[in-house]
Amino acid sequence: MTGGDTELGKRFIKPENVQTGNSGVYLISAPREAFQIRNALITHAEATIDLQYYLWKQDTTGRLILQRILEAADRGVRVRILLDDLPHVDRDAEHARIAAHPNIEFRLYNPINARGVLRKPYFLLAGKRLNHRMHNKLIAVDGCTAILGGRNLGDDYFGVDPALNFHDLDAFLTGPVTDEISSSFEQYWNASNAIPIEAMYHIRNKPAAHRRFRSRLEANLQHILKNTPASLTPEYATTTQLLSDLANKLTWAPVEILTDPPNRYHETESSVIHKRLLALKEEAESEILIHTPYLLPSDQTIRAFHTLTEQGVRVRIMTNSLMSNNHIAVHAHYKHERPRLLDAGVELYELKAKDELLDYYRKTNTQLADSNSGLHTKAYVIDGRTSVISSYNMDPRSRYWNTETAVIIHGEAVGRQLQGTLETALCPENAYRLERTPKGRLYWVQDFEPQAETHAFEPDAPLIRRSLALVLAYLPVYNLL
Repeated sequence: MTGGDTELGKRFIKPENVQTGNSGVYLISAPREAFQIRNALITHAEATIDLQYYLWKQDTTGRLILQRILEAADRGVRVRILLDDLPHVDRDAEHARIAAHPNIEFRLYNPINARGVLRKPYFLLAGKRLNHRMHNKLIAVDGCTAILGGRNLGDDYFGVDPALNFHDLDAFLTGPVTDEISSSFEQYWNASNAIPIEAMYHIRNKPAAHRRFRSRLEANLQHILKNTPASLTPEYATTTQLLSDLANKLTWAPVEILTDPPNRYHETESSVIHKRLLALKEEAESEILIHTPYLLPSDQTIRAFHTLTEQGVRVRIMTNSLMSNNHIAVHAHYKHERPRLLDAGVELYELKAKDELLDYYRKTNTQLADSNSGLHTKAYVIDGRTSVISSYNMDPRSRYWNTETAVIIHGEAVGRQLQGTLETALCPENAYRLERTPKGRLYWVQDFEPQAETHAFEPDAPLIRRSLALVLAYLPVYNLL
C-alpha cells in the first residue's frame, strides 16, 4: 500500500489550483493540538509510521502515544522507532519488549557501549564521540504526512505537566516535501550508528515478554487516565473530524527540508542549518524575529546581527528568563551574552515564567495551577516571508555536536502566520524586555510603558536560583552547552 492509497493520502490530496511542487503546511503552536494531531495521524495510519526523536518520556502523553503506536502495529502498520540513546537511561528492557511486536523495529542512535552502572563513567571517558547526539524530532505517517519541529514527546510539550509546560512549535506537512522527510529518515535509520535494540538487550521469549509489557501498560493507562484531560483521549469520530478540519486549514507553499548528516559523528564542521541560517540572515532587508530557548550565539552570529542593525534591519530575539529556563547552566553562560547582543542593536526579550499564554490551561486544569511556562520554540521569520521551524537551538551543542533538522517555508502566507504567533509571545503579558542604563547596567522592563515597572535583577527568581546561575557561569562547559 502506497501513501496515496491510504485514507491519509486521499484526505490530503493537493488541490488542482496549487502550483506544482508546493506542499501543504499547518503551523502547530497550541500544545494540546500538537498532541491531538499526532494522535489522529497514528490512529488513522494504515501503512507506515516512522518516529525519530531525541526524547520520548514515560509519562501520561508519552504512554498514550505508545499505546496508539502499538494499536497501529496490531492493525498491520509497519512501525520504525529511532531514538537518541542519551536521555533514555535504563530503558533497554522496555524498548526491547516494544520491539518484540512483529511489526515494530526499534533502533538507538549512537548508543553508549556500557549499560547500567557503567554508563556514566564510560560516557565521561568517551565524551568526545558520545557527545554527538541526534536532536531531530519528526513523525512521518503513511509516507504522505509528517510533523517536524521542536517538540519531543512528553507531558511538558503537550500542556499537561504540573511543574513546567513549554511553548513550542511544529509544522504539519503534506505533499512533495514528505518525500524529502522520508529520505532523511531512511538516511538516519540506515546509518552505521543507528543500532537495533536487539544488540543492546536480548529477549528469549519475545511474544510472552511483549504480552506482559502490554498488560502492564494498559493497567498503568487505566490508572493515569482518571486525571487526564478528555481532549487527550478523543473518540475515533473526533479524530476523523480533526483531520478533515486540518485539510481545510493547509497553506500550500514552497517548502524545503534541511537535515544534518548522521556522519556528523565523524565531522567537526558546524551544522548545515547554522550555515543556512547565517546566509538567510544576510539576505534580510527589513526585520528578523527569532525564538530560541537557549541563546549562546557565536561571535560570527553576533557580528552578523550588528551588521544588519547598522543597515536598518530590525532584529528581535525571544529566549528564556532564568525562571522559565529548564537548563540553568545554559542561562548562566547566556548572561554574559546579553550585553553583547544589546550592543549589537538586538531587541532582546525573555519569557515570563507566569505568562498569559498558558493561563487557560492553568485555570482549567487544577493540577497545572502552579506550573511555570518555558520556551522551547526554535523558529525564525525573515522579512515576513521566509519561515524556519526546527530542532536547532542557537547554542554550541546545536552548532557543533548535535544532528538537527529544519523546515524552511517560503512565502508571505505562512510568514504572516508565524510572525503573528511569535509576536504574541513578545507582548508585555508574556515577556520582559531587556534594556541598559546609560552606565551599561542591565534591567528588565515589566510592561513596556513610559512609566513601566523595572527590575534590576533577574525577575521573579529567588536568591538561591540567581546564586546558582552565578556559580555555574564559572564552569568551563560553554562549548558543551
